[in-house]
Amino acid sequence: MKRLSLNMIVAVACNILTIIFSIIAQRFVLVSFGSEINGLTASIAQFMTYFALLESGLGLASIQALYRPFALGDKGHVSRILAATSKQYHKIGIVFFVLTVSLAFAMPFISESSLNPAIIFKITVLSGMPSVISYSFIGRYQTLLSADRKEYLINALNACLGIGFNVVRIIMINLGCSITTVLAAVLFSPLIRFLFLHYYVRRHYDYAFNNKEEPDFKAIAKRKNVLIHQIVGLITNQSSVALLTVFSTLNEVSKYSVYNLIYSHLFSVINSTFSTATQASFGRWIECKDARLDRYYEIYETLFTCALFCLMSVVCVVTIPFVSNYTHGVKGVDYIDGLLALLFMISSLFSTSRIPAMMMINATGSFAETQKGAIGEAILSITISIPAFFILGIRGVVFGTCVAIFYRMLDIERFVYHNILHTSIKRFVKLIVVNSSIMISYIALFMVIKSPTANGWIAWLLLGVKQMIIAILLFGTACGVVYGKRIYLIWKEIRYKYM
Repeated sequence: MKRLSLNMIVAVACNILTIIFSIIAQRFVLVSFGSEINGLTASIAQFMTYFALLESGLGLASIQALYRPFALGDKGHVSRILAATSKQYHKIGIVFFVLTVSLAFAMPFISESSLNPAIIFKITVLSGMPSVISYSFIGRYQTLLSADRKEYLINALNACLGIGFNVVRIIMINLGCSITTVLAAVLFSPLIRFLFLHYYVRRHYDYAFNNKEEPDFKAIAKRKNVLIHQIVGLITNQSSVALLTVFSTLNEVSKYSVYNLIYSHLFSVINSTFSTATQASFGRWIECKDARLDRYYEIYETLFTCALFCLMSVVCVVTIPFVSNYTHGVKGVDYIDGLLALLFMISSLFSTSRIPAMMMINATGSFAETQKGAIGEAILSITISIPAFFILGIRGVVFGTCVAIFYRMLDIERFVYHNILHTSIKRFVKLIVVNSSIMISYIALFMVIKSPTANGWIAWLLLGVKQMIIAILLFGTACGVVYGKRIYLIWKEIRYKYM
């Protein structure tokens, strides 16, 4: 329990700091190089996400396979699983490099842009190289540490390097360096990360990469089932930029990427805090058949959901003021769109609401059992988003995503409650209905009736603090009345463990 809390605390702190500096650095790219370069980098990043399918769930399947050997202290089996994982990651790195170079040649023909094809080629290659290095040399180390509940170490390292190199990006842009020079400098980040993790793992897990052990490929066989989930996730969450890249302009992609910047980073913080950082602990409780599993999950889900709806309410209200300040001075594109902001929030809310349930599916390895619902989500996303795009533009794409994710959220929750927790889903439905009612009241009051404004970043920060205080009081009071017994259990658990 203490390791779980440490992972969560470090994940929150590190991700928030990294995101702040990343957003600042990206604004410098937008203002200094323009909407076309910003749209191009967003499009390339999206294609790199598609290429990540090469990983085919290797990391997740390997982590899930390592839970039992770690719990039993079976070092030999740990080494055999990691041997198989390492061989697969090396192959992925090579293929990823080939695909990156191929995309670099094709990108000038895919996108509608006035940029020099040579510049597009260089930006594409430089954007893909960090992933090549990560898959080839770093993936196996991160798998090991994640399975051993040391996510805090990975998060701290990534945060330090992320902050440091974002500062480097800002300095280089201010010095007048080109976008290709800036991207080339960032390549040192994964190299430093590899050197540190290599040293740490070799010192603390000398048994882990024993070349004498035969690779256990059967242990990571579930990666094929994970792949289907990853493909579905890409279709649902990542197809929007590809659609806009092909059928629209890079300026429209830039507009989409600004709103997506907010909610994708927000999802990253929430997911790493409440899923990645907790999965190993829940995985061990499941493997050990801990009788307190349902109680832990109930406390965890209640705290998560109340905090999530409170946070999303505030983010929704301050999104337009943020975009107004973020794009100040950028010409050629009208970035202000209140309905688009609301649709992004709803999509993100549905997606993040299922994080606890997805964590349980990942921890139990229930990938094959949940494939049908995942495929249904992808079909819904495609059949709604494409026609909606030609009618409503960007809004139509996000609307299609909302519908698909909502369906999948209900499907995932039903599976977890019926097949893993063996209890009624009514508990989750009540949790969502209560918090949705509070959220609708809050947004109607502060966004629809009286739309907030903030001229300048200090005014925006003050607006955010003010809205957060109001939201905490509102959600805290309402959830306290409805979930007083559960909140008492949370307090009792903390007091017993740490006081």
